[in-house]
Amino acid sequence: MVGMIKKAGLIGCLLLFTSGKAYAMSYLYTWYINDLLTVDADTIHLATSSDRSLKKIERKQLIYLYSVMKAMEEVAETDAKLFIVDGGAFANAFAGRKRLSIHTEKPKILYRKKGGKKTAYIQGTMFFPYTDKETTQVFNVIGINFEMLDILDTDVHMAAALIGHELAHLRLDHGAEHRDKPPSHELDFDSARYRRDNEREADYLGIIWAVEAGYDPEGAVRLRDNPRRKSGACRGYCVTHPLSIERIIKAKSLARRLSRDN
Repeated sequence: MVGMIKKAGLIGCLLLFTSGKAYAMSYLYTWYINDLLTVDADTIHLATSSDRSLKKIERKQLIYLYSVMKAMEEVAETDAKLFIVDGGAFANAFAGRKRLSIHTEKPKILYRKKGGKKTAYIQGTMFFPYTDKETTQVFNVIGINFEMLDILDTDVHMAAALIGHELAHLRLDHGAEHRDKPPSHELDFDSARYRRDNEREADYLGIIWAVEAGYDPEGAVRLRDNPRRKSGACRGYCVTHPLSIERIIKAKSLARRLSRDN
């Protein structure tokens, strides 16, 4: 009986690991937030190369997200390019260092009017394709997928905790061992196997920075304790991330201490 349980557990872990890799490979398009903010419309459709809408987002949310990003970069003393990405069965964000083209091209934007209201369709670009070193430069990159965008909505305090966490990974150089991999690994960096201690460090530092930037530490609690996150909390990355309940408890404890100190 014990042997059967151990075998089932091993199979479960293998399935989780496989699903995580499949999830990482499911990204297809990216949208650079600075490009999105140049669009002259209140409603923006994140679209495919054939202008098919994948996600509708309000410009107001992008403005909030961008403002949080700038504030968190300042306190973290770390710069990064923020991207929206499609794909993934559950809410996720990632950080890494990527070679991006130094010859930036303006994305294609298609404006439409319906009922007197102007909307914009902006085409995504291929998910960080492998490019040669002569025409590229290495940048810090943060990506947030559609499901995570829905969770954040316009809650700047949750956004600060999330972005702070990802900036901490970059500042502490947690992804160093995954750099300079061959092209076949280019889509895997967002699910890099950070050790659990790395995740704990990033959680802690992200909350500290959020408070330093003027945001409510309870945003980290809402981010970790969100039902939509917990429903997929152990798909693919539970082998390297602390369990959700541990992260929630620690976020609540730190939030209480920081609120009391302030």
